Amino acid sequence: METQELKTPLYDWHANHGARMAPFAGYQMPIQYSGIVAEHTATRQAAGVFDISHMGRLRFDGPRADQLLDHLLTRRVLDMQPGQVRYSLVCNPSGGMLDDVLVSCLESPSSKIYFLLVVNASNKEKIVRWLTPHLADFPDVELNDVTDSTAMIAIQGPKSIEVCKKLFP
Repeated sequence: METQELKTPLYDWHANHGARMAPFAGYQMPIQYSGIVAEHTATRQAAGVFDISHMGRLRFDGPRADQLLDHLLTRRVLDMQPGQVRYSLVCNPSGGMLDDVLVSCLESPSSKIYFLLVVNASNKEKIVRWLTPHLADFPDVELNDVTDSTAMIAIQGPKSIEVCKKLFP
C-alpha cells in the first residue's frame, strides 16, 4: 500500500516559484531552487530561508505546562520567559535519547503563556506516544499537535539577524 506524502502549508508557494521538490520525512519538501552551490554560498555568506514545516510542533497549555516539560526534558524549563527557546533532549527512563527538541516559551496576544515543543518529523508520533501517559499526572495541561495548522521557517546565515530586523522590528 502506497502512502501519499504530505504537503506543508507552503507547498504551493514553493511549487509556484520553481522549487525542485522531493520526499523527506513523509512530506514533499523543497530541496533546491537555483542550484545547490549558489544556495549554499548564499546561506554561508548572507542568509538562507528554509521551510521546516515538516517538523512536529506540539503545543502545551495550562498552568503547569512548564512543570510537565521541566519533568520530561533534560533542560530546565521552569525559569523560561516568553520569547525564549532552549535546545533539549527527550530521554527514556534509562537515559537513552528519544529525540532532540526545541522548547519555546510563548505568549499569545491575550497574554496567555504556553509552550511549544518542536520535534523531528520522523519522531513526532513516537514522542506524542511517549508524552501522553505523563499527562495523567498533569490533568490541567493540554497537549495539542499544531503541526498541520501552522508553518515554520528557519533563517540561517551570518546576516540572519539583519534580515529578521527588517521584517520584525
